[in-house]
Amino acid sequence: DPSAPPGPKAEATPGDAGTVADATGPAAAAYLSSLDKDGFVRMVGDVAWFSVGAPEAPVVYMVADPQCPFCHAAWSKLRPMVTARKLAVNVILISGLKGSEPLSISLLSRPEPGKAWFAGEGSEQGVPIAPPPAADSQAHRDAKTFLEINNRFAREVGLKGTPFFAYVGKDGKLYSAEGPRD
Repeated sequence: DPSAPPGPKAEATPGDAGTVADATGPAAAAYLSSLDKDGFVRMVGDVAWFSVGAPEAPVVYMVADPQCPFCHAAWSKLRPMVTARKLAVNVILISGLKGSEPLSISLLSRPEPGKAWFAGEGSEQGVPIAPPPAADSQAHRDAKTFLEINNRFAREVGLKGTPFFAYVGKDGKLYSAEGPRD
């Protein structure tokens, strides 16, 4: 099942299946990241991401806001590759847009947030997101902590827009793209 994630913190480390087979070379050179690869891999190991896709598929990290229309458009292009088991997406939810915090908390509080994402919650325009758990619940507190960690990561990486994508190519280099234009 391509939507079966291990939970808010994936079991695999960023180096596991972290390459995209056909995403290097002259066309990808424009996306060679200015971020330090080792620093990025270390930082992404500390965030609360969930995986959508086959565990054996190459991995791309996606920083997304559940209300971002550009994230929704990007997911619509990635979803067929995920369904075909050609790509796994490790989603790092943030709350960059006004009103996104309860939506991100709702998704991050789930035992299987990847299934909700794959079903369209937070990943597709117009698909409602279930309300978050009660504010005094442990699930809410944990999800809020996950979200704070992810938002801090976005600030430390210097993100100015979503979606943000990063992957380690077969050549061992870090590639990234940010915002609607990339």
